[in-house]
Amino acid sequence: MVHTEDLFVIDRTKGNDGPLKLGQINHAISENYGKPTSIEEKWTNDLYEKDSTKKELAIRLGHVNLISHWETKSTYITSALQSDKNGMTLSADYFSRMSPEELKVQRSKK
Repeated sequence: MVHTEDLFVIDRTKGNDGPLKLGQINHAISENYGKPTSIEEKWTNDLYEKDSTKKELAIRLGHVNLISHWETKSTYITSALQSDKNGMTLSADYFSRMSPEELKVQRSKK
């Protein structure tokens, strides 16, 4: 199995920069792997959960984390926007279900 991860630290003072970047990454992943198999909102504090107009504020405050998953026969991908008192991070994880040798063979066929 092969694993790669991209991790970005987001300046949470820039308003909706985190959700905007998450949307861009999810769009790029979806162009190659199709629609996410699941999208989650994990609320750690439900203060703004019922008020959709406060979702960006809830993200910046670390009250909700946004996670998307893609799964195919050969790959498993997760993107996540998470925030806590230490800051906001955006990550994209790629797991191949193939061995490094199988990946080399697949790439050489292209």
